[in-house]
Amino acid sequence: MLLPHGTLILVMDGGALRLLRNAGLETAPRLELVASRTFAASAAHKFQGGRPVRVFESVGPVRHGVEAPPWQRRGEEEFAAGACALLLKHLSTGPGLVVIAPPRMLGALRAAYPREIADHVTAEVGKDWTHHQPAEIGRMLQRHRD
Repeated sequence: MLLPHGTLILVMDGGALRLLRNAGLETAPRLELVASRTFAASAAHKFQGGRPVRVFESVGPVRHGVEAPPWQRRGEEEFAAGACALLLKHLSTGPGLVVIAPPRMLGALRAAYPREIADHVTAEVGKDWTHHQPAEIGRMLQRHRD
């Protein structure tokens, strides 16, 4: 994927987000940190992951995934709304916005996007890359196919 100069990249999961901007060339991105946010430690454990809650059967080693509890979905929705507020502060008439988040968080973000943000989204990547460094994210985006 090509990242034009000035493109914003939002990398987030349920507990942290980083907003990056391409300060390099389209073919050789150099991502710089614009802003970052995390949940307070007391609340972060509720919202991190993006994986379904796992439960054990009462007999045997079988485990099943169950739907996320309502408080977890509500927390993700609140975090997505906060991410949109941050984006509105930094979004300009630039070349676009790339959003990288786990699939469930992408759904929460799509529901929270105002029109000003939705019109700027050029790509979405359903991955959890929050623990990668900006340079590594740039390389992974170059290899990523839409």
